[in-house]
Amino acid sequence: MEFPDLVQLYNNMPLGVFFLDAEHVITDINPAACHILGLTSGQVVGHPIADPLWVSVYEDGTDFPVNQHPAVVALREGNPVQNTIMGVYNQVLENYSWIMVDAFPQYAEGHTNPRGAMCIMEEITKLKQVADDLIQSNERFYLTFEEGPLPMTFLGSDFRFIKTNAPFRKMIGYTEEELELMTFKEITHPEHLAQDSEAVKKVVYGVIPYYKTDKRYIRKDRQVLWASLTLFAIHNNTGHFVHLLAMVQPFESSAKGEVNQ
Repeated sequence: MEFPDLVQLYNNMPLGVFFLDAEHVITDINPAACHILGLTSGQVVGHPIADPLWVSVYEDGTDFPVNQHPAVVALREGNPVQNTIMGVYNQVLENYSWIMVDAFPQYAEGHTNPRGAMCIMEEITKLKQVADDLIQSNERFYLTFEEGPLPMTFLGSDFRFIKTNAPFRKMIGYTEEELELMTFKEITHPEHLAQDSEAVKKVVYGVIPYYKTDKRYIRKDRQVLWASLTLFAIHNNTGHFVHLLAMVQPFESSAKGEVNQ
């Protein structure tokens, strides 16, 4: 007996679904799965999953062996295989589509060995591209932070130093270990403390998008250094505050004097 509503759901759902029999031959596939693969049902149904048209790779670009495909593993081991990321070559796009795959063994009543497997594929190409871009962006920022010439530091909401780069440590004269036990207040000239503290709170709470000012820093040797500060708040993807990023540009001809102990 057919259930028209379920058939309609199967044919119109955004998730790709196909069924594999005990001989690793694909017995059915829905339109979404065909779209992901860039193949027609005629090119897939009745063909083994090892068909040359079906090219799969791991995230690092190496070949994804057929015997490790989630549907084949679920069929072989009799257990679900979930959250597998793989790239499948889309014949229409002439490029790889990235998918999250879940596979479930199917049993006939009274039998202990699977008679087949159901495989569900979710298209995650755009999501993966965003993640890859973010990783690359983070890598580029890391290089900028660690190897760039601009003094930079991360601060917590309590104004304590979380991480500093070499140019910042050279500018201020303290070691990384020393700064980790300090707050920015300890290297800020007393005349700037009130304004800085108020502005930082506004940045943390999103009242202002960033804080930019010219101010005096106090080096470890008690010398005074003028510099331009730009301060941003970093938030996570849920909008919650994580830390502050301070970028400092020392003045080329900075008047120095000593601060009384």
